Amino acid sequence: MNSLTDYESRLNSFLAISENEDAVFKRQTYDRSLVQILRDANKVLNLYKCPVPDDRLKRLGLNRENGPRIPAIAINKNIDESQNPPAKTINAEKPPKTKKQTTSSEDLLLMEATLKTLHPTTFASVANTLISKEYWKYPEMAAMIVDAAMARPGLATIYADLVFNIRRTTLYSSNQTSAFAQRVVKKVVENFRVATTKTTEKNWIDTEDAYHVISIIAELYRLHMIENGVINQLCIELAFKWAKRLNYNEKIKLSTLNRVMIEIGINFITAIGLYYRDSGNSTNFRLENYILYLTNLKASVPPKLEKKIIELEELAARNFVRKAPF
Repeated sequence: MNSLTDYESRLNSFLAISENEDAVFKRQTYDRSLVQILRDANKVLNLYKCPVPDDRLKRLGLNRENGPRIPAIAINKNIDESQNPPAKTINAEKPPKTKKQTTSSEDLLLMEATLKTLHPTTFASVANTLISKEYWKYPEMAAMIVDAAMARPGLATIYADLVFNIRRTTLYSSNQTSAFAQRVVKKVVENFRVATTKTTEKNWIDTEDAYHVISIIAELYRLHMIENGVINQLCIELAFKWAKRLNYNEKIKLSTLNRVMIEIGINFITAIGLYYRDSGNSTNFRLENYILYLTNLKASVPPKLEKKIIELEELAARNFVRKAPF
């Protein structure tokens, strides 16, 4: 990684996890991972020297000895200001205050109506409308796109393409573009957690929302708008709901909720696996580990679920390339 876009992507991936965002913006605490991202960016891009003392950096496990050398600027404090009096500015203009972007009810209705018309044949006109009117600057826009995609699960691909198109087209015209993409990812992750949390022992049949949001996550992952770190976190959260404990290759008692979550996990891994190789393997995210976990649960699941795990294993063995339908 050596470009500003790469480090922006790493930072967006870190902040897309709600716990990290709350820690930074609400509690003003900084995780070591965040410090490392900022340090790597500063080291490559030569932004500025870190103000933290060397001894404190070493206690955090960081070291600037191999970092870029930024020359210090010496300031002569013995200058006689009477010989060179500071210049006085007359009627200096203050920079204009940026107006807070507010959304009127009319704009909300127009955005909602425009998103409802999204279709492969109307993609260009819808994207041009949202970009030209700068609707993507409104905080509500990200949530509205995700809600529209949830309501039309068969069109998850085109809604993801819309988000990518807006971000790519406006990337260099405004610094709000990254905030828009980040809000989309955050909303999708929130929807996923709500869908998997509301599935309980008494309400285990209603899993449609989980499958709908999985399709959106997979499409955003295909476009590299969701990073491996976010996917790994969601896999961990799912895996904790598959079983209370695991005795390798031994049968354990699973609840109805465990079985439902295993089925959701199989669906999630299958959807992500289609694009996993394209996104590259990260040292802290190995999709194979979660497939192995499911393999060890085969002895404990009913035959129908066991068959799905076997199909997932076979699909992974082919690098998620499906067999021809004949």
